[in-house]
Amino acid sequence: MNRAGLKQIQQDLRLYLKSVQHSMIELINDDYADFVHLSSNLVSLQNAIDKIESDMNVSASNSVSTIWAEFESSTNDAVKTAERVESFCVELSHNRLSQVELRHRISFLSALQRLSDLMKSIPQTLSFLWLEKVSSCLVDASSYKEDLAKDSREYKMFTKLLERLETVLCDEGVRSASGDCASLPHVLSLLTLADCTESLTARLVSDLIYPRLVRPSKDHFEMLKAVFAGVKEMRTKWSDLLGSKYSGSIQAFLEQTLLTFLLTFIDKCMGTVAVPSNTSLFHRCFTAMQDFIDNWPSHAHSRTMLKAVRDKFNLVVYFKLVTHKLVRQVDSEMTPESLKFLDEELQRKDGLLCAVSSSILKTVETVWSEDVFLYPIADKLWDLTLRLLGKHLAWARALLEAAKRKETSGWGGVEPWRALLAARCDLQNLHSKIFDMALEELWPKLGDMGIDTSLFGQCLTRFGILVNEECTKIDEEISTLVSSALSK
Repeated sequence: MNRAGLKQIQQDLRLYLKSVQHSMIELINDDYADFVHLSSNLVSLQNAIDKIESDMNVSASNSVSTIWAEFESSTNDAVKTAERVESFCVELSHNRLSQVELRHRISFLSALQRLSDLMKSIPQTLSFLWLEKVSSCLVDASSYKEDLAKDSREYKMFTKLLERLETVLCDEGVRSASGDCASLPHVLSLLTLADCTESLTARLVSDLIYPRLVRPSKDHFEMLKAVFAGVKEMRTKWSDLLGSKYSGSIQAFLEQTLLTFLLTFIDKCMGTVAVPSNTSLFHRCFTAMQDFIDNWPSHAHSRTMLKAVRDKFNLVVYFKLVTHKLVRQVDSEMTPESLKFLDEELQRKDGLLCAVSSSILKTVETVWSEDVFLYPIADKLWDLTLRLLGKHLAWARALLEAAKRKETSGWGGVEPWRALLAARCDLQNLHSKIFDMALEELWPKLGDMGIDTSLFGQCLTRFGILVNEECTKIDEEISTLVSSALSK
């Protein structure tokens, strides 16, 4: 099969191009008139379309304007009527509000009149019917009271009536609380409505509870215990008399009244105890108070006042009084020049050799003893314990440094190696005794407070490590001193 070369193909394509060009020229020449006519027709068509569009826009604009004008003309009367109706509605609304205000004012004045009539005829024994009538008057009057001006005549009249009513209701409240408590819930609700419950609290404290429960005595502790017992007894009595009614607001009110009395009693009769001068008396009174709080029913309305009762006892002053003399004694024995050995009897009793070690042990044992320890200051007592242990370690280090510098002239003729040996022995023994005391006495106390004692144990363990490190240093110095003494 013969294949055409590239040159031959190129020549064929050129011939074909010329043929196509010639055909196009002939086509244009044959239909030239038609092409020109079509172009002219298209231009005329565009002009016609533009004219039609313009006419339509003008027509639409004129049509909308005409229609809107006709609409405004036809609705003009309706708009005027609607505006008049709206004006009448606004006026009617104002009239209605004025009418409601007048109705409330009339109701308020009527309630004042009825309350005034009731206050003119107070029965010797307040009946439930009389209390119900008073309640109705208060409800009607209270609904309008807030709208009154403070300087208005009506407000002043209402205030005077409330003052008289408050006295009557408080008298009845005290009488009822000292008796069968039958009318007490009703009286309390009326005083709550009149916002006068504080007056009843004050009257109950001054006229009923204080005279009945407080018996002056030289023994403050016994007087406090008697008051706590009386408060519990009175609460139980009210609970039994009121039965199912002893709940909610009446329970909260009566319990807060009893706690208010306690605060008043402590301020009046226990001032010298609450701010302690006698630490033993303070401890007994605070323990009794804490026991009272622990056994008081746990309610949200009582927590703040129970805390206020506890805060009346100044624990900061108590802590300082208990620890001041003991810590001062320790501080006076801390310097190497104050080195003093215990006599043999005390050494056998305490298992310690030096006076400062014995003082520190005595201080720790004292502050954690049952006669001194109080749960709210447990954190302060633990901090004091750690500081005392730190002081003991610092004392041993000071002895060691003094021995190294040969500054032992103030040691009362005690050979340095003997003093260091005694310090080393006391470091080990004191740590052991404190650790045993912590396991037997401290941890149970902290456990009663729900505290995890593991961190406290880690503190003592860390102190034991420091003691061992210091003992190693002391051993080295003792060896040096003994070797030096033997070589002479």
